[in-house]
Amino acid sequence: MPVRNENIREISLSGVISQTGNGGFRSATNYQFQVLPICILQILNRIELKPTIKIYIKRLHGNQWRDGRDLDYTVDVEDIMSDRKINNQEFEYGVANIENRKPKIFSSRDENMIDETIRYHHTYKPDKTADFTLLRNDLTC
Repeated sequence: MPVRNENIREISLSGVISQTGNGGFRSATNYQFQVLPICILQILNRIELKPTIKIYIKRLHGNQWRDGRDLDYTVDVEDIMSDRKINNQEFEYGVANIENRKPKIFSSRDENMIDETIRYHHTYKPDKTADFTLLRNDLTC
């Protein structure tokens, strides 16, 4: 069961953080808060806030890091995304052929979100800069 800290509130950034006239941001609240978007370090950087503590949730499948292949910092980010798209497309065509159906077309919105996540990791390296890493074994993925 998750531990709930009554001093920290889960909130949406919408309406809580507003842009100032000079391009900066200000908080409309004095509460501590946690934000749920995946690109939290990017958001905090943009509003010029530094986290007190950083926790990275590393998704595992068995004992393997699910996202490790896409987040290899020794490989150019554009090459990773290109290879990933080609591999996913080839896999989908193979599955569709086995299942005797037309291949699914991946939505550009889904692809853009994955690309954004990969770029975010390559820029901010949240798995490397975290104070703590939580390993989540997710065999259902």
